[in-house]
Amino acid sequence: MQTCIGLLSPRLQELNLGAAVDCEGMMDMSPFLQFDYPALKSIKIRKCDWYHSAVDDNFYMLFWKRHPTLESINLEKDEGYFSEDVAGIPDFAPNLKHLSTPFKNVQSPMSLLRRLTSLSIYNALGTQVPYLFHTSLLEGLPYLKSLAILRVSAILHNDLEQIQMTSQRLVPKCPAAFT
Repeated sequence: MQTCIGLLSPRLQELNLGAAVDCEGMMDMSPFLQFDYPALKSIKIRKCDWYHSAVDDNFYMLFWKRHPTLESINLEKDEGYFSEDVAGIPDFAPNLKHLSTPFKNVQSPMSLLRRLTSLSIYNALGTQVPYLFHTSLLEGLPYLKSLAILRVSAILHNDLEQIQMTSQRLVPKCPAAFT
């Protein structure tokens, strides 16, 4: 499959990586981010993509830097996709217009937010998003036409851990045929 993607990479405009369920033995998607996609406009990185890989924000940063054509980034997993130095990188993601990400990933690319036309932030606790906007985006979001904020309200951190532990027990293991 990686060979086929490699052959398609010069024409590929949309890339959607991920698994539908959280299970052991899934395919490591990180090799797909090592290709160059010169026409790539949109990427979606779904939950559980990197189950067995040692992917960090530097790995993602190399991908973002190699793909200045990206207009839309949709991230589902709560992990670091951007390094802290995004603001200091000239012409970083110059065509980015749409960002959908958990709150954890919105803090590093703050310099990118001002040029977005749509922004979706989820997994925010309480007043995190309004506080972030008030303290870090004093100049506002001049081009924003669509804003979605999905927050977790009135749930304490301990409750979240309990919910995560419970949900992990409820997810069935993948059949051996899929591993």
